Amino acid sequence: MLRVVATLSLLALTAVWVDVDAVLDELGRADPWPLGAALILSLPLVLVLAARWSFTAQRMGVDMPLSVAVGEYYVSTLLNKVLPGGVLGDVGRALRGSRRNPDAKGVAVRSVVLERASGQVALWGIVGLALVGWGGDEGIRVAAVLVAVLVTLVSAAVLVPRIPSVAGSRVGRACTTLVAEVRRSFVARGAWAVQLSLSVLSVAILMAMYGACAAAVGVAAQTRELLVIAPVLLAVSSLPLSVGGWGIREVTSVALFETAGLDPAAGVAASAAFGAVNLVAALPGVVVLARRPSASASDDEHRAERE
Repeated sequence: MLRVVATLSLLALTAVWVDVDAVLDELGRADPWPLGAALILSLPLVLVLAARWSFTAQRMGVDMPLSVAVGEYYVSTLLNKVLPGGVLGDVGRALRGSRRNPDAKGVAVRSVVLERASGQVALWGIVGLALVGWGGDEGIRVAAVLVAVLVTLVSAAVLVPRIPSVAGSRVGRACTTLVAEVRRSFVARGAWAVQLSLSVLSVAILMAMYGACAAAVGVAAQTRELLVIAPVLLAVSSLPLSVGGWGIREVTSVALFETAGLDPAAGVAASAAFGAVNLVAALPGVVVLARRPSASASDDEHRAERE
């Protein structure tokens, strides 16, 4: 409920901040061809994201074929777009993955967590680079904070299990297991190159989709400006603070466009178009859900496949 209230409050703030009629006018004159291009780009995006999850899971010893991962990702994306928080679809994906791998339920759940973490690290890394490219002391300071947070988290995960009083505890064992799984799925045997390529490619496709939506509503921005605005909007939209990223993405658009000296109404229109395109792109998840067997039938099917 708090996330729903936050979404509505942020949208209301956006309506107060910008001229709503101007936003609606921009959307009404939107060029359908760039919007169609953005929608087409969503197809390879889902394939790349599913490939990242399938690769991560299989490196951890979890059965997750690419064909299954694609369907699960469509369902996960759809639920993330329509349910508060933006992570409930991933929770369901983790639970279904554990049902498919009853002998490795915990590992199956962690494969989803690590796969999402891979994408977030790449996304926030690109945000840091974009802020540095934007120039100015503020951008450099924010980028330095992002790097410091990442280094702190990695150091804690590696060093905490080495503390004698923690090593034998449940926390210590969990950290040790997690570090070992991270090494297998992100470092060992060239995994880092695969993970980095897939994560950067997924962010690049999302940025291209946003650029197409911005072009559709006639945003008068240079490519350099969009290369900064797009990853920041993607990052804030991924925060579990609203419903489908709505509200927080629009408020951030206003702030970024005003900072860049651009029309904030056009920024909100581009943000709204991007959100709508992503929602439409997730609709195949409805078909996957409709064709999905019951939980018991699914368990029997997975058991038969293993036998």
